[in-house]
Amino acid sequence: MDGKSDRILVTVRRSKDDGDKPRTFRTVNGVFNFLHTLGFRTITIPMEQGGSVAHNLAHHGATLA
Repeated sequence: MDGKSDRILVTVRRSKDDGDKPRTFRTVNGVFNFLHTLGFRTITIPMEQGGSVAHNLAHHGATLA
């Protein structure tokens, strides 16, 4: 990654019956728990419509397997 390109992480729930479905989070606690499980120790969420924030797992000392 060059650090200049935006990338979007889309999480998916897999089901043998229904195939892949995008995961949706109904609460901010759900988002926090998901990102913390991935290894993030600091989580920022924009509070205005259309805002965006970049998170980089490399800055948190964790790696994805």
